Amino acid sequence: MPSRLFTVLFIALLLFPWYLQAQDDPNPAPNLQSIASGAYIIPMDFDKQSTAYSDPDEGVDFIGFNMRAYGLVYRILAAGYEVKWVIRAGKNRGDADFSANVEMIHPTEALPSTEDFHTSVFLVDAQELLSVNECTGATEAPLDDLITEFENDVVVYRLLEEKELDVRYELSSPPRLAVLTDGITLGGPHIDLYEWADMPFSLLSSEAFFEDYSCYTFISQPHISFLTNNYVPSLIDYLTTGGNFLAHCISIPSFENQGFFLTTNGIDGDTGDDNVNFSYQYFNSDMPIMQFEGEVLEGLEGALNSFELDGGDWLPTTYQGILNQWDETILCARDWNGAPAGGNVIYMSGHGISSNDFPHYYDEIGNNPPETSFTQVWNLKRAFLNAAFIPGGIGYACAGADVCICEGESVTLGCENLSTETEYEWTPDDFLSCTDCPNPLASPPETLTYTMTSSTGCVADQITVVVDGNVSVDLQGEFSLACSGAGTVDLPISITGNLPVSFDILLDGVYLENVVATEAEILFEASIAGTYTIDNVQAEECSNSPTGSAILADAPVFAVELGADEVLCEGTTTNLTILNIDANATYEWSTGQGGTSIEVDTEGIYWVDASLGDCVDRDSINISVLNPASDFALPEQSTLCEFESVILSVPAQPGHVYDWSTGESGNQILVDSPGIYWVDANWQGCIWRDSTEVVVQALLPPLDLGEDVTDCARQTIELDASTQGAFTYLWQDGSTGSGYTVRDFGSYAVTVSDNCSQRVDQFNFIQETAEQSSAVLVPNAFSPDGNGVNDLFSARIAPGFEVRNFEFLVFDRWGKKLFETTEDQRGWDGTLQGEKLEMGVYVWYCRCEISFCEEWTSLFLKGNTTLIR
Repeated sequence: MPSRLFTVLFIALLLFPWYLQAQDDPNPAPNLQSIASGAYIIPMDFDKQSTAYSDPDEGVDFIGFNMRAYGLVYRILAAGYEVKWVIRAGKNRGDADFSANVEMIHPTEALPSTEDFHTSVFLVDAQELLSVNECTGATEAPLDDLITEFENDVVVYRLLEEKELDVRYELSSPPRLAVLTDGITLGGPHIDLYEWADMPFSLLSSEAFFEDYSCYTFISQPHISFLTNNYVPSLIDYLTTGGNFLAHCISIPSFENQGFFLTTNGIDGDTGDDNVNFSYQYFNSDMPIMQFEGEVLEGLEGALNSFELDGGDWLPTTYQGILNQWDETILCARDWNGAPAGGNVIYMSGHGISSNDFPHYYDEIGNNPPETSFTQVWNLKRAFLNAAFIPGGIGYACAGADVCICEGESVTLGCENLSTETEYEWTPDDFLSCTDCPNPLASPPETLTYTMTSSTGCVADQITVVVDGNVSVDLQGEFSLACSGAGTVDLPISITGNLPVSFDILLDGVYLENVVATEAEILFEASIAGTYTIDNVQAEECSNSPTGSAILADAPVFAVELGADEVLCEGTTTNLTILNIDANATYEWSTGQGGTSIEVDTEGIYWVDASLGDCVDRDSINISVLNPASDFALPEQSTLCEFESVILSVPAQPGHVYDWSTGESGNQILVDSPGIYWVDANWQGCIWRDSTEVVVQALLPPLDLGEDVTDCARQTIELDASTQGAFTYLWQDGSTGSGYTVRDFGSYAVTVSDNCSQRVDQFNFIQETAEQSSAVLVPNAFSPDGNGVNDLFSARIAPGFEVRNFEFLVFDRWGKKLFETTEDQRGWDGTLQGEKLEMGVYVWYCRCEISFCEEWTSLFLKGNTTLIR
């Protein structure tokens, strides 16, 4: 079997280890793989993979993450390429998965650069780029055409170095997606999201879900507040066989409180408008569903804003992704069935995948949400699509990569490690050792495509076995040389079979040359008499024994000779003369001249062609000219700094002797006075001279930008660092003028330099300030016992500050508001509606604007205080 076949089979056997690690769990063991240079990288960073959008609900144009990056990954998998999903295990939020030297190749080409990659990447190995069409002999990856046809708007990089990366999943098939259409949304939010990403999907009603869910790796339910008796058993069957499921919004308690997929006692979901989520906490940043940048939009709302345990516990392998500030859950996942592949349950609350979520948010920002708000909406969209790409274990079929064999050979079909619990059917059943096993042996006499179908009947894969005929090489005939040592004869060689093919040519049984033929008829140029034969035929597909031989007869010797190479000194000449002149021959030199000699004065290779009848010969001679090295030179002028010395030097060359005007030798001297200095270089009797003028340069005078200035208000201050002479100026911000205008508080510095010295000075424009943190004074405890000391809990404004728009609130630990005032002198007496409250810790918030130095600053403060009785 040819070596290429082994290579293709080895690649095929490595394609499907993804099922060994397929859960959406945090902190798995790293799966480090060496990725060769040339791999294609689809980055998932916001700054690399973003595009212009217009929000359909708000009519606002903004820059958002390019969801079509997920659609491109889907298309690449559907085309038969293996895709590696790289996520660094154990990384913290915001950490890079890796850094590498790369170049952008789509949608435009860019120069190489070192880039950090965050929130995972999808990667296609360099070997995988060619292995898809290995049997066709393709030399360029057809993946480029697929990327371009996908509207060429997704950013793709090429890896320019070998890199060890943490591969979470090796994806070999696109996800099979379905959306449940029960509920008031009719599947709308998830349908819109798949259409934005340009990913194919199916729609399932509840009846279809009960009867036909086995074809899908990922099913989602956007919104349903009721379940029939069949829903939970159907979902349990689906998860047990390796499917992944996502419940969204009010669907979460509908499924959880009947099936207990993530908890021991169900959940308590907030279905009203009271729980406004001001901020979120993020956990387990290396989970696949958490591969997004930035934060989720604050204030998620919907039929289910968030959810929490209803008196029980989270089940093992349930992991939180996002919590709100009240420790209620926004996003979480669990490996439900503990199987090697699939069985994941993901819960995502709120309506955070569209700007319909904005109404609560308007309470905080008004009716003009900033562009960043739309960008944050994209993050839960990304969490959803990340979940869609987690591999499932649904009746997987993998036929392997296309492969070439020779006539009469056999090959094993199917990928390694296919599930032994799944039944398979191979069609057609011709030339197979079995038709219902995962890995039959195929021996087709000609090219044939086999289809592998799983027992579910909805998952299939194909492999083409290309059968190549044998290759033979033939050389025959009798030929004669016109001139021994000068003439040549073209020996015809015929090749049958697939090209290219390589073979050795032997002269009288001794190796002469290796030839690679890409055409069926080629000519081999022979110049030595003897018997020529073919040996060691090597074809990419199949090969056979060579046939025939060619005999080449000798002829009289015809030659021309010019003699040994010569060396000239620069400025001299030499005559090149033919040593063995034949009066009947004609001669033509490389200079275009004729005759038996020419005069030359420049270095180079000169040749002469001699012709005598049908015989031709050529000889050449190399003329070298001794001249000073290209770097033998002194500057026209050398600067001698005041009170210092300067070294004059030329590079030392082997065999050169140097003599200076000072009487010194060697390739450098030290001088401390101005004047004209020269040096001679002597090499094999050739002498060259160069000179320089040494001048003295004085040191820079002192530099003073003036005294520092301290003030409360900004003003314009002109700084001047100018001085006489040819200097360079460099200010702290990189500007290079001799003067600088100060318009704001801060430190300013300038460096004045010339060839001999440097002066530095600094000027500080200082603002009179006060600590804003001390503007509002709030005690951490109070005792309303009527003794006139510390009876009221209030926020006081420190002397020296003015205040406006003051608001002070107190809550209990359950978030119930107990006290509110807009007067900074008014305090709380520890009661609610006249009733004294118990000792304990209470939460306070303060919003206001303070003024110092005639500037107003907004403050938002919060903290705890202890009520003591």
